[in-house]
Amino acid sequence: MSFATRFDELKAMGDLPSPSGVALEIMRLTQREETSIQDLARVIQADPALAGRLLKFANSASVGVRRPVVAIEDAVKLLGIAAIRQFVLGISVLSNYSHGRCEGFNYPGFWSHSLATALAAQALASLERVIAPEEAFTCGLLACVGQLGLATIYPDGYTAILLSCSREDEQALLAREQEEFATNHREMTMALLEDWGLPPIHLEGIAASYQPGPGGLEDASRVQRIARQLYFSGHIAKFCVAQAAEQSNRLVNLEELASCFALDKTGLEQLLKKITQAWTKWGRLLAVPTQEVPSLANLKEELQGKMERQISAPEASDFTPLRILLVSDDELNCKRFTGWLESMGHSVNVAREEKEGLSLILENRCQLVIYEHRLPGANSMKFCRSLREMKCGRQIYLIVLTGMVSGGEAIRIFEAGADDHIAKPFNYEVLQARVGGGERLIRLREEAEQEREAVRGYLADLAVANRRLGQMAMTDSLTGLPNRRYAMERMEQAWAEYERNQTPFSCLVMDLDFFKRVNDQYGHEIGDSVLLEIANVFRGSARSSDIICRLGGEEFLVVCPHTVATEAFQVAERLRRAVEEHSWTMLDSTSVLSVSIGLAASSEGMQHWNDLYRLADQALYQAKRNGRNRVCMAPSPNGKDQTVSLVYPARVHENNPRFIF
Repeated sequence: MSFATRFDELKAMGDLPSPSGVALEIMRLTQREETSIQDLARVIQADPALAGRLLKFANSASVGVRRPVVAIEDAVKLLGIAAIRQFVLGISVLSNYSHGRCEGFNYPGFWSHSLATALAAQALASLERVIAPEEAFTCGLLACVGQLGLATIYPDGYTAILLSCSREDEQALLAREQEEFATNHREMTMALLEDWGLPPIHLEGIAASYQPGPGGLEDASRVQRIARQLYFSGHIAKFCVAQAAEQSNRLVNLEELASCFALDKTGLEQLLKKITQAWTKWGRLLAVPTQEVPSLANLKEELQGKMERQISAPEASDFTPLRILLVSDDELNCKRFTGWLESMGHSVNVAREEKEGLSLILENRCQLVIYEHRLPGANSMKFCRSLREMKCGRQIYLIVLTGMVSGGEAIRIFEAGADDHIAKPFNYEVLQARVGGGERLIRLREEAEQEREAVRGYLADLAVANRRLGQMAMTDSLTGLPNRRYAMERMEQAWAEYERNQTPFSCLVMDLDFFKRVNDQYGHEIGDSVLLEIANVFRGSARSSDIICRLGGEEFLVVCPHTVATEAFQVAERLRRAVEEHSWTMLDSTSVLSVSIGLAASSEGMQHWNDLYRLADQALYQAKRNGRNRVCMAPSPNGKDQTVSLVYPARVHENNPRFIF
């Protein structure tokens, strides 16, 4: 089954992220030519929070307004209807999905990164106006919304992927998602944004921004310029949300990318200052977490210090640094212990409280945690137990820093889940020895886990192969449409729903007229190409809820859920006209194909879904007997006539040179 078919099913079931009611109404209004600015302003004012955010956006520096905007109508005039539509869409999705059921997905962190990306894209669009800054804001905000979509649809499965794959490695994450779900967040992002109506040029730019590099300056195409801006914006966002220990390293990467935009160090510093200030203000407005970003001068000084410590530290060719988390609210201890651990060559993150520490453990896949006992208002026993209850926390080596404690209290700390404890005060050598002991145990655990991972990898490959075989068993290999087996299953499901709830449904059986003569005249290879092309014609002409399947040869079936006979007839007639009016790329320019369609709708006289299919098949043969290129509908089982012809187009006959014979 194709991803497009699966996406339509998820959309119909309501499992995908979607904008709010007010946002949907605004999007509907912007698609109508007769909509006035007053109509749009009236709907926006119905949501005070949205109205306030829109006014703030209209007054932002990137928009370039010369006087304050205080009226919604003025904001709509200034930004334009297209920009309003995109802005409302992005803000609505952010507000509706600030949290969710996927435990491994950091919802606040996702929106913090997305907001920083949006503001960076807006600032870069002001420097190089490839698209309007307000449009760039929405592109940046929703550039990774496919991750939110996967977290919403597959909360448990996506948690497992996020815990097993580093989010820093974009390509590895995409590959892992593809293996598990037969799609990935890039593909999901494109499908969602296309469904929400973003312009094609924006979609192409966002898709291109997922490539591993930003491209060269010599590529002057508009799509690549949008992609470069979004790619750079994403790295600026990573710099903004990074832990203090990582920001200096992120800065080096930003300076390299800035050269692609002709930004010198002063220009980069001014750009980052503008973005981070806006990020903080917008974070407060949208309730999105942000943090203070140090100046470039401070970061460069810190980077220089790290380089000096690395030069002075003894080198070991086989040394791999540990990912360590220090949980402490004592600023002096944090600086001292962080310096010691980094001088040993390890990577260190710091959390000031327990809740933040547990969140960082999930996000950074820490290997060793050092927790300071007796944090104000904290309970070290509770922290130890919470860590061990987390799946990813069971293998973490936990060291608890304590004062002078009794033997009974030390035992309780170990019983709660600690692996070691160090009594304060202690010196560098003691910490180095204890961390070294933990490292040996961590390496042994990792070796055992690698062996288990090899087995799991084999089993996972087997499961993926089985899943793909299952998909292949349900998909027609030539057209990519669902096949007969899938069609019969969907008929059975629709019939079961009809029996439970009396929900009507219809089916169409379609057969190409005289298709054998196409194969005879042009050959089977051209015939296959025509079948593929006609499948695309059906996809483009049917409703999103209709399920188009290929039964075999030139015969197709369409299942129309929640559809009565008159509505199904309109669908059938639209498909018939689409085939008759289509210009075939593989045939002569004067050649015309036609299709005969039999239609049947569910009714009380039927005992089984197969009765419906049989009646539609009989109606198809009646359409053939009546002259082809027409739709015939079967009456209910109580009707006197076998079929009734509902449309009589020009008869297909051998003397008409436009039709294939």
